[in-house]
Amino acid sequence: ETVVFLDGGKRFLCQSEKSGYHHFYLYDTEGREIGAVTSGQWDVIDFLGLDEEDGRLYYTSYESSSIRSDVWSIRLDGSGKNKISPVPGWNTAEFSKTFDYYIHTHSSASTPKYITLHDSRGELLRVLEDNAGLKQAAKDYGLPEKELLTVPVGGVELNAYIYKPKGFREDGVYPLLMYVYGGPESQSVRDQWG
Repeated sequence: ETVVFLDGGKRFLCQSEKSGYHHFYLYDTEGREIGAVTSGQWDVIDFLGLDEEDGRLYYTSYESSSIRSDVWSIRLDGSGKNKISPVPGWNTAEFSKTFDYYIHTHSSASTPKYITLHDSRGELLRVLEDNAGLKQAAKDYGLPEKELLTVPVGGVELNAYIYKPKGFREDGVYPLLMYVYGGPESQSVRDQWG
């Protein structure tokens, strides 16, 4: 779990599941809660950084979908929330020490990692890796694309994905390999290149 001390140790930020979801909370050093920084019926995935000078927290979460990761920023009082990642899929970011720049990494079920450099306003400065060659090679070799779907189980929709063989026909019969894993904090179905 993430714990970050602020204001020379007068306050700290930490993650908790006390609401039933992973969220950030601000506390004083006596252990009294100052307030929730993030809230909602979704989980925070990762702490990406805290710009103390600007009072902004950067993180990824499942807010838009349980199979997608988006990059967000928010003020420590819970205001000024801003979605930084513009494209649906699996997004993450690495910020410079001064938060003047960040490297954004995006992929989706149909797109390999696309890595870009941005300034603090989000303006694209440079494409670092577009993986166009990999995408073309996958197409040339006829590699199947990951198809995302849900499976109804006991009144609940479970996320799943499938790779169909080349030349797949709906009326065909094919061997099936299934991999099932259900564990805490171990998302294996993602809108991510793989």
